Amino acid sequence: PQTAHHSERVRKDALVGLQELLTSHPAEARRHAAALLEKLAARLSDGDAGARAALLQLLRAAALPALGAATLAPFLPMLMAHLEAALTHLEAPVRLDALSALEALAAAAPHAFAPAGALLAPCLCHYATLLSRAHRGRSVKAQALAGLGKVVASLRRFLSTALPAGGGGGGAADGGGGGDEPRAAAGRAPGAPLMAQRCAWGPRPAALGPAQLMAV
Repeated sequence: PQTAHHSERVRKDALVGLQELLTSHPAEARRHAAALLEKLAARLSDGDAGARAALLQLLRAAALPALGAATLAPFLPMLMAHLEAALTHLEAPVRLDALSALEALAAAAPHAFAPAGALLAPCLCHYATLLSRAHRGRSVKAQALAGLGKVVASLRRFLSTALPAGGGGGGAADGGGGGDEPRAAAGRAPGAPLMAQRCAWGPRPAALGPAQLMAV
């Protein structure tokens, strides 16, 4: 009950104490997995930065390692529902901390976020939304730019967990003389992620003559 207390300090202290308990007795996490995850999931949208920081530390250092992927599996839909609420929160700090929680969850149960699963696509949609023009505002402010950088960094870490590098491949390039322009890869290896395919630059525009330059 203390994790839902009206006082921010009490909530934070309760989460810190819970981390100490699970660190000393990790088996208790599995024994009370349902009640534990329900309490922790409710704090993903906590309005206090200190409580959210304590929650993230608890998840990374104690709760998720103690539970393991097999124990987490049946609770992933509930956890993702709370995460989605936090990812769409009105406050940007809450959204950014929710991304950190998503990373921790993906690291604890990577197979659940693999391309064959049902969780990867919704997560990528949330990243795309957070990077969209609507979340950037009309002017690029230092704080907004820093927030975008954190989203991009989080996306990179998330993808490295969900889509681990599977070995390399460089496709054979086509023969035409393209100078320093990048050329499209001949193809992707079966099962390779879409990001493995390189993009090709469009054709160069024709050079403008003097008369055309004067008319511009």
